[in-house]
Amino acid sequence: MKPELSSFSLLDSDILDLLSGQPRDLLTRPPDSQDRFTNLREPELIYYLYKRNYSAAYYRLKKLTEPLPPQDAMAACLCAITATSRLLETVLDHCPPIREFQFRGVGKVSSLIAVTVAHDLPEALQSFLLRGADPNQGPNQEVSPLETAFTSQFISCLWRLLEAPDLEVSLTPPMLEIWGSLQEQAENPVLKWCCQAMAQRLTGTDGGPLGPVPIPPELRLKHVLVSSNGDLAARICRERPLTDEELQDARFYFSGPGSRHFSALTDRSDAWTLSQLQSRLTFLLAFLETHPETLEEPALRSSVAETALALPEMDEALALWVERLADGPVLLRELPCLLPFSNEPLLFPGMMQHRLDPAFFPRWDQRLGSRLIPTLNRRSGPPFANLLPEDIRLLLDRVTFVGTPEPDKLSQAAQAALLNAPEEQLSRLLQPGGLLAEEPAGKLLDACQLLPANRRSVVLAHIRKETDYEL
Repeated sequence: MKPELSSFSLLDSDILDLLSGQPRDLLTRPPDSQDRFTNLREPELIYYLYKRNYSAAYYRLKKLTEPLPPQDAMAACLCAITATSRLLETVLDHCPPIREFQFRGVGKVSSLIAVTVAHDLPEALQSFLLRGADPNQGPNQEVSPLETAFTSQFISCLWRLLEAPDLEVSLTPPMLEIWGSLQEQAENPVLKWCCQAMAQRLTGTDGGPLGPVPIPPELRLKHVLVSSNGDLAARICRERPLTDEELQDARFYFSGPGSRHFSALTDRSDAWTLSQLQSRLTFLLAFLETHPETLEEPALRSSVAETALALPEMDEALALWVERLADGPVLLRELPCLLPFSNEPLLFPGMMQHRLDPAFFPRWDQRLGSRLIPTLNRRSGPPFANLLPEDIRLLLDRVTFVGTPEPDKLSQAAQAALLNAPEEQLSRLLQPGGLLAEEPAGKLLDACQLLPANRRSVVLAHIRKETDYEL
């Protein structure tokens, strides 16, 4: 029975539903979208293609006496791209030249090539390209088909696009970040094939499927370090000079959040943790080999010490760099702690106490020695509040503090010392150069009011008020 098509309309969402395998009933759903195909002159053909009524679609195609109008041609091809190759080719035979209509879609299906690539339909893509379709980004597209194929790792579509002679090949930031995440020993080889195919088109050289990960000139350290790919970052360091921007990216990596190590030193058994540590070590060694002048920069000093402490076994090459470190303080940006510890239920999760990893200071003594001094920043160092009192006392006994105190409040380290340090420690911390001696005297006096009498007397005995008069 012939359908009543007086209210027929085709929306971009209809095409997306068809491609997802869940076509709609086009005659019953309301046509209430702005993104719809308008003025279709062959609605019956479009409807039969959408409904996969092949015999009726072929019948309507045979009745055509002239090429489909551009809007109809676009709609027909979109409805036929997941049909049989024979039907798609027959539809194309009744269309105008493909470049006259391939960008005449609407909404999210405005580009024929973009839709085909986004749904990984390499055979349909090949048909369109052989008929002269433009493989590049359309006027209403934010992402090129090439970028979609590469970032989605649709290797078959990528190969066909790269064979198009008029393809505009460039590496966008998303493509470079995907490229930068590629590990040399990747379990999934598809991304490596994508990179090799792109590199061959860009450079004209074929590294072969067993060759190393290609490094295009556009690939920078920032694209690699965003995924902490230390192995590839090390290769970049060794294979070409780093730009000034890349040197800053490396410094940021060694000083920023990506440089932080894992919470405990005592468990290094899982494969992921071990691989992350080894990857970081590989980059650190390569960077120091190529830029040894950076060793004494605070971020690199800290990174060398942190990596030495984090490794399950000391690395010989890293040990040589530890020996080259100048004597003096090494800033700790993280304290290795065990899982939360509590002897009794707590009312608030924020009050959960942590234990300092017992392997921390013994490992420091063994691998870093006494000439390198563990140091914390009083203002921005690791928090003391959740540590057990005995661990706080151990830290206060072993570490030194740097950083200018804030004039209007006590640092967290000072507050922890006032509450937890033994009295003999308090006296030492109040001596010139000690943690508490650097804190604002007025704030120390205020804090004393909350201390037990014996602790308060120790602090008050060391506080000196000085008043300057200016005439």
